[in-house]
Parts: sequence; C-alpha cells; structure tokens
Amino acid sequence: MEGDKICGNKWYSEKGTGRQLWERYLRDMNMVQQPSVGNPQLLYTVWKSHTEIHQVAPTGHDICDQYTRSQALVAELEQRAKLHRQFHLTERDYYDDASFTLR
Repeated sequence: MEGDKICGNKWYSEKGTGRQLWERYLRDMNMVQQPSVGNPQLLYTVWKSHTEIHQVAPTGHDICDQYTRSQALVAELEQRAKLHRQFHLTERDYYDDASFTLR
C-alpha cells in the first residue's frame, strides 16, 4: 500500500476482489507468524469502511512517483524557509538585545 507521505490521510491499494484481499491478508499474517482472525466477508466489510483507502486499478507505473518527487521538493523548500526564518529571528533578537544595551 502506498500512502500520502505528508498528511497520511489517503492510502492507495491495488484494486482487487474480497477473495484477493483475504489471500493477501493470510499471506501477510503467515509471513509474520501471526494468527488470522475473522473471515473474507468481515475483512472486506472493514476494508470498505475505511474511507482513507482508495483502490485503484494497475496503471503500469507507480501512481505516486510524480507526487512523491513534488512533495520532496516542497518539503525541501519548507525546510529552507524554516532555516531562513530561524536565521532572521536570531538576527532580530541579536539586534534587539544590542539596541537595549546601547541605552
């Protein structure tokens, strides 16, 4: 499952049937040696109740490639802006303190 890296409020999964979802669940539980709980109908009902999960048909490429690159750029720009603000505030504090000591 691929998710929204910034907010975490949308998750994308391959479109499939309830049976495929159950088989994937069983495979995942067996891989980590955990017991499986419930049945295919219950799992599919719970799965469908999660509105943050969006099932999409395969498109031949990773759906989030371009989005991930743009979000990485936005995160880098936000980090630079944060550092710039910190520098500005540090300079402001320094000069505010200097002006008080001159009086």
